[in-house]
Amino acid sequence: MSKSPAEMIASISSNIPKRTGRTMDEWVRLVQLQGPPVFKDRIEWLKTEHAMKSVTAKVIADKASGGSWSRLYENSDALIETLYAGARAPLRNMYDQLVTVITRLGDDVKVSPRKTYSSLIRNRQFGVIKPARKRLDVGLALNEEESRKARIHASSGLERPDHASCESSLDHGYR
Repeated sequence: MSKSPAEMIASISSNIPKRTGRTMDEWVRLVQLQGPPVFKDRIEWLKTEHAMKSVTAKVIADKASGGSWSRLYENSDALIETLYAGARAPLRNMYDQLVTVITRLGDDVKVSPRKTYSSLIRNRQFGVIKPARKRLDVGLALNEEESRKARIHASSGLERPDHASCESSLDHGYR
């Protein structure tokens, strides 16, 4: 099953010694001593000077910079509260109802909040719920036959070669 962002960060961190030959602490010390001071520059430095992949470089740079990026994903409830605050607060009830329906699809269906949307996962991501100003955008990865039958329009963001990506919007009675 697909991992949450916090689980992915933990998995990447635990695999760093196997992949690089150095522990996370060794990388953090190296970045702090020899790398640039700015977070984004540290990522680029790790990628160019040490041939690291983007996500691994981001995890190391984050830890070397104090860990603010990874802390975003430690509390799913806080992500949802932030996502549905202010002008989007009226959408929260609709989101909760939609999540209730979606999780009834099976025990293996997981909703994983991100900073700007919630990922819908069953083995792999099959959809997203993203609040817009006055509506929820729901994106689903459908195969071609399903997308022809559905009354939804093409979307970007869930592209896979074997699936059509579609989205639909749910509004909260706004006109």
